[in-house]
Formats: sequence, structure tokens, C-alpha cells
Amino acid sequence: MDSRLCDENVSVRLTAITVLTQLVLKDVMKVKGQVSEVAALLLDPEPHIDNLAVNFFNELAAKDNAIYNLLPDIISRLSDPERGMKEEDFSTVMKQRFSYITKERQTESLVEKLCQRFRTAKTERQWADIAVSLSLLSMCERGFKKLQECWECYSDKLTEDAVYQPLLSILAKLRHRAEPQFKLEEFEKKLIAVHTKGLEDVENEEREQQLEKQKNTPVPKSARRPTRGRGKSQMDDSDLVTPKTSHARPKTSPLAVTKKRRKKTLSWQRVRLQRSPPPSHVPDALIYTTSLSFGSITQ
Repeated sequence: MDSRLCDENVSVRLTAITVLTQLVLKDVMKVKGQVSEVAALLLDPEPHIDNLAVNFFNELAAKDNAIYNLLPDIISRLSDPERGMKEEDFSTVMKQRFSYITKERQTESLVEKLCQRFRTAKTERQWADIAVSLSLLSMCERGFKKLQECWECYSDKLTEDAVYQPLLSILAKLRHRAEPQFKLEEFEKKLIAVHTKGLEDVENEEREQQLEKQKNTPVPKSARRPTRGRGKSQMDDSDLVTPKTSHARPKTSPLAVTKKRRKKTLSWQRVRLQRSPPPSHVPDALIYTTSLSFGSITQ
């Protein structure tokens, strides 16, 4: 089917696009590589074939995310160096394809996918086609933010005018819309600096500026590391004062206190018993026995 869509015979191409349209729209066949050939028919010199190709994509756009899912494959095939499509023709075809992308989420995702393709593209022409595709998108806030986040994917290719100019045109379109959420000045300065000086020189300047900024920034007191030992960094008068000797009595254990109190109590009872005269009604034998028992306890 692919070869029939690009056949030299007009009737063959006409029949091929007619049959393919019917098969795809009735869900009998799923398009894969053929869709890039149908996109190329938008440049067909035969007006009837051109109109059928436009109608094919209009009907395909009615299906959810159909064109969005096919766009990366279309870009990859049409920008293939072996195909030899002119830059003006590529821009014309892709401009019509990107007109179907209206959701911010789809735009954001396509920006990321296209930026990642810079890493795998091998020729300057492929870089240029990717940059043109980015410029044809209706850039939204989320898409522009994603373009900034993917800076490393294309920054080393900004020295090429074919990459630099399409990306610069994105900023011109956003500035024309005059939407305040887009911070264009800083990003534009980076684009111009890398294009004129080269990525390596700009990165070296940024490193030097950061180092100079770090040298001139005073270190806060809370960030200083404390000295080892005491937390004081300098000696004051209190460090030269001789500590006072403590005269406090040493602490004794509760068991020793209890034994001392018991011994004192028994000794006092013995003295009291010896000093006081015995009652007249108590026998001498009992008094003698009591004094002996107290004596044995104190001992």
C-alpha cells in the first residue's frame, strides 16, 4: 500500500488513497507507516488527490488522539534524509498536522517527545525539522515550561541557525500574545548567548559567576562549625577563676543511717535506765536481767 500511495501514475495514487480511507475510517485497518505517505499527498500536484488527503486527516481527527499518536512517526519518516523532502514542503505538511493539536496536555507531551528526538537525530537537517515542528505547535504555558526543562536536549545545537531561528520564533509568538505567565526574558538571553558564544563558553561563564557569588556571600553564624571541646571560641575571665572547694559532707547510705539511729536509741535507753531509780515494786533480779539484756544489744 505504501508504494501505491507514492506511485508515479495518478490513477494508482487516487485509488490507493480512496481505498485506504475507507479501510481506516471503518476500522478495518489500522494505519501505521502509511499515514506519512498520506501526509505527503498533501503536496500532490493533482488537486483531487490533495483534497482526499485533507479529508482523510479530517476524518481521522474525529477519533480520540489518533493524529496525536501518529505525529511522532510522521515527523520521523518525513524528516528521513533518504526521503529528501524539501524544508518548505516539510513545514507545509506539518503545519496542517499540528492544527489538530488543541489540548494543553497533548502539546506538553509533544514538546517533550520532540526535544528528546534531538538526542537521536544524526543530521543538521533532522535537527532543523524538529525545531520547525516545535515552532508550529500552539505553545501553551505547560508546553513552554517543558521546553525550558528540556534545555539540555537541544542547547548544544543552538549554534545552528536552522535550530536557533525556529525556537526564537516561539518567543516572538508568545510575546505577541502578551501573556504575563510566560517569563521570556531570561530564556531569550540564554538562547542568544549560546547561539553567539557557544554552549561551552556560556557554561564556563555561568560557573565563574556562581563561584564569584559564593565568595562574596557571607557565611551566616548558624552555619559556622563549632570548635571542639567547649562551645566557646575565645577565653573569658570565668576560665581563669579557680573553682571553689566544696565542704559538704559526704552522703551516707540509708542502711548506715538506720543502724546509727538504732544504736543511738538503745544507748540512750540504757543511760536513762541506769540513772533512774528502780521502782519499789520491781524485784532486783528483774532490774539486773534488763540491764544485762540492754548491754548485750548495744554490744
